Amino acid sequence: MKAERIEVPLSTGRETPVHPLPDGSCDTHFHIFDPVNFPYWSGDTRNQPPAEINAYQLLQRRLGLSRAVLVTPSAYQDNNACTLHALKVMGKASTRAIVVVKPDITDDQLQQMDQLGVRGIRFNFASLGGDTSGIAQTVKTMARRIAPMHWVMSFWMAPSLIVSLADELAKLPVPILFDHQGHIDPRVGVNDPAYQVICNLQNAGKAWVDVSAPYIDTQTGADTDTVRLGKSFIQNNYQQVIWGTDWPHTTEWRRLRVCPDDAELANFLWDQVGHDDEKYHQILVDSPAKLFGFSN
Repeated sequence: MKAERIEVPLSTGRETPVHPLPDGSCDTHFHIFDPVNFPYWSGDTRNQPPAEINAYQLLQRRLGLSRAVLVTPSAYQDNNACTLHALKVMGKASTRAIVVVKPDITDDQLQQMDQLGVRGIRFNFASLGGDTSGIAQTVKTMARRIAPMHWVMSFWMAPSLIVSLADELAKLPVPILFDHQGHIDPRVGVNDPAYQVICNLQNAGKAWVDVSAPYIDTQTGADTDTVRLGKSFIQNNYQQVIWGTDWPHTTEWRRLRVCPDDAELANFLWDQVGHDDEKYHQILVDSPAKLFGFSN
């Protein structure tokens, strides 16, 4: 899809990426928010403004994206109705989804989601505190249940938890996806024990890293530190890396910051791969196709 110079809600600027995205490029991490038709859970305090399907499709046009992976945001907890509606509207041919579920979900419900185009579940342990002893068993149980459908298991969690779960993660019967550079503090970077755990899992063909949303963990305000961290995962094993926009950039809304320029986020990736078209294609097209079952 050829990129278009247009304005997009919740995205700064209107320029297109400096280097065109290859045909079949996939945004592997974005969210849809539709509080009018799908109210947020009762404990939500962020009140994220609407970020609806037609607005996201403008972003696809601006960047030249033809495939996408929806992720259920925390505003909906484990209510996937908004995500599944968007998946139906956008179509399984070009769109997949990662959902949030409770352990008591039935196998029939999982199968129904699979038929719609769901290809993974997500665990958000980023702010988890206290007793974490039950996490490993929950993760192992759900991994066994989704393995026959060839789903991915996505994690957003503290690096210390990655380290403590390292042995269990290596044994899971499903592919693993670490969101947003593994949530590693860039001030520690490659010296964080979690970094080596992730690299080892990459090199075993077990885990993928989503290089996206560098603004979440940046300590410089210019994203240079987190972009450099993402580049190190690409240098370790670019065949085990994918990329996403993280539109509509919910953390920046919460922090009262200007929304990122999504074309600039794509430009970061072009720089991270060292202007190498083969690596660019692998990360944007080939790896997402393999991980989420798109046909090339």
